[in-house]
Amino acid sequence: MMETVAKAGKVKRSYDWYLAYTESQCEYHAAFWLQRKGFMTFFPEYKPRNRRRGKSKVKEPVFPNYVFVGEVPGVERDRFGEIEATSGVLCLLRIDSVPLKVPDAVVGELREAAMKQQFVEDEKRGGVRYVREGITAADLAKFKLNDEVLVTRGPFASFVGRIVRMGGRNEIGVLLKIFNTETLVRFTEKQIEPLDDAPTNQSVSRSATAA
Repeated sequence: MMETVAKAGKVKRSYDWYLAYTESQCEYHAAFWLQRKGFMTFFPEYKPRNRRRGKSKVKEPVFPNYVFVGEVPGVERDRFGEIEATSGVLCLLRIDSVPLKVPDAVVGELREAAMKQQFVEDEKRGGVRYVREGITAADLAKFKLNDEVLVTRGPFASFVGRIVRMGGRNEIGVLLKIFNTETLVRFTEKQIEPLDDAPTNQSVSRSATAA
């Protein structure tokens, strides 16, 4: 997990977080130069498997080409211009031309998930999946394949996805569009709600684009 932290090993301040879209395989390069400019950086990583020997290779980003960039709120400077002018950074992720601001709590949950190694390689289908505790078969009753659901808890809260898998280890597999990449994520029944039943005041995020 790539990040800068306080000396005690924990982030002590609340930060404003944004998403930088980097050149191919330039996450570490961009993070280094962003840190030189005084920004916090973070991106979750996982350990892919070496299929020949069954050993873990060097860690790789969960979300290729994306780096979370943070700074202390209230700093007066052209922060967006500085970020986008950094070596390795192509642009900031935006919604309706406005840089996407990521809640500090979401970044914290992603960091915790990475520390607990909950991002694992899906060797059968490719890509990376987020693993949580399983659920009982009875809990699956209100869900069915191809239903649209809203994630209500965890690091992907507010994302909308489609159920593509049920059963197996009593988990619900949801296909989410995360930073322009479709990712299979496994959830418990308590972490998602059918979209029609979701609270009306819930902020929903279907996708965001780099521009």
